[in-house]
Amino acid sequence: MKPENKLPVLDLISAEMKTVVNTLQPDLPSWPATGTIAEQRQYYTLERRFWNAGAPEMAT
Repeated sequence: MKPENKLPVLDLISAEMKTVVNTLQPDLPSWPATGTIAEQRQYYTLERRFWNAGAPEMAT
C-alpha cells in the first residue's frame, strides 16, 4: 500500500485510546508472528479473554 493512502491513525486518536492500544497483558507471551494460523488464533483467544474480563453480559 502506498504511504500516501494510509491514515496516520495514532495521530488521530485520543491520548486515552493510545493508552489502551499500548496496554499489554502482562502474562501473555509474545505474538507468534511466524506461528501457524491455529497458534495465532489461540493467542488471539487468550488476548480477548483479558480484554473481555468483567465485561457486561448481553441480555438474551
